[in-house]
Amino acid sequence: MRRVVGGSIIAVAGAALAVRAGCACSGSAVTPSTDAATDGAWMRDAVVRPRDALGTAFDAGPDAARIPPGVPDGWVPFDDYDPSCGFYVPTSIAVLPPPIQWQQCDPKYVQPPGIGCRRMVVDWTPSIPGYSGGATEPTRAWFMSSGTYVLGVARDEGLFVYLMVAEADGPVHSALVEMHGAPCVATPRDVRDGRVLYQVFDNEAKGKLSEYGGGALVANIDDLRPRVLLHYHDQGTRGYNVGLPGVLETTTSPSNGMILHDWSDGSIQQTIWSSAMDQGLQEVPISFFGNTFFFEAITLPISKVKIWDTDAGVRDFIAFGTDTTQGASDLWTDGHDMVWHYGANRSDPNGIFPTMSDMTSPFATDPSKLQPRRLRSEVGSAFGDNIQVGCGYAADGTPNGIRIVRLVDGVSWLLPQITGSTWQWIEPLAVTCSEVFASASADGDAGWQYSTIARVRLDSLGPGIPPD
Repeated sequence: MRRVVGGSIIAVAGAALAVRAGCACSGSAVTPSTDAATDGAWMRDAVVRPRDALGTAFDAGPDAARIPPGVPDGWVPFDDYDPSCGFYVPTSIAVLPPPIQWQQCDPKYVQPPGIGCRRMVVDWTPSIPGYSGGATEPTRAWFMSSGTYVLGVARDEGLFVYLMVAEADGPVHSALVEMHGAPCVATPRDVRDGRVLYQVFDNEAKGKLSEYGGGALVANIDDLRPRVLLHYHDQGTRGYNVGLPGVLETTTSPSNGMILHDWSDGSIQQTIWSSAMDQGLQEVPISFFGNTFFFEAITLPISKVKIWDTDAGVRDFIAFGTDTTQGASDLWTDGHDMVWHYGANRSDPNGIFPTMSDMTSPFATDPSKLQPRRLRSEVGSAFGDNIQVGCGYAADGTPNGIRIVRLVDGVSWLLPQITGSTWQWIEPLAVTCSEVFASASADGDAGWQYSTIARVRLDSLGPGIPPD
């Protein structure tokens, strides 16, 4: 999830820090402190190894003596990043957590009533008071060639957290365990093209857990043991995306820029772009799509979408030159359709956009090949929402809830954000031909709030809202 606040991007990587530090509320985020693709190739799993070829990865050996109470059986210390971090890896696929299960959403909670909704089963109770005990930090969608949705998700069981890479309706491919109270946390930041990236936060920079420094662990999604690709010992802040070209690091302090790291060796790197190369605009990552990377370049007056690929480098993709009356943001694609937000009719270059619209075009990587078409108006006046696209639909996280839009005609449906409700939609995660997946939070009968993932059938949403 991304947020635009006063022209600056706040990375919601801090959500991991808040939840693991004992915040009882789900979906919490920590603002960094002030001191601080080609056509037809939209589904790939080329680097996913067959699961039946894995077997046992390694023997626990003498590490077994260092495993504290509470760590699941068959898991051993992962010391490659820092032995004090309290990370553990499985010795075989046999000890991975069970697959994700789904159950009907409780009609007492879900909004709107009557929709065809299932939510992730939370069949464990948090063993430490105050922890959410739910499923948090899901990644944006990645689909295998079979069409199966694969996501990274944190399953908080109280004493420890499973950081899982799992199919929505299939096996858990791999996982990492972290212990509550340890000086480090990891979060499955991105899953794409059969690769997973965990962002690590640690206490080196400030003597306590913070957003500074840290690093990145990477693996193919069936690897039982990740690799340390990057480990920093500074007071810089950064985020990561993973894709076929490698790992993209976006730095936010002390400077704003993007560095592409080789997948096998993080020390092999190249600078892709920086604020200094684009009139001081902040470079805000969106995601890889095949060999293409989409990102935004923004200030208060300017909001545009840029593109990079291995052949042509960086160029403007949806941009309006020096015209500050209009702007674009929040683009996403499934390789067939593209959807983004368009703001217009602004008189104050630093003000809000009085007119906001959902736009679409057939997929393209050449800006001259875009065919923009307006779908409907949208609420809000600033950018920063998460859009998902799939199978002729888009799901858009808005201030009023999650809007689902049919691309052929702009008809939409709203999963509403209702003040005071015990069920709150957070953001869309994926769209398939039959369902939309989204993160949500709810009050459980046990008296504690949990984070969850829900899936809603598109055919249960009713007649829809005509476009305006």
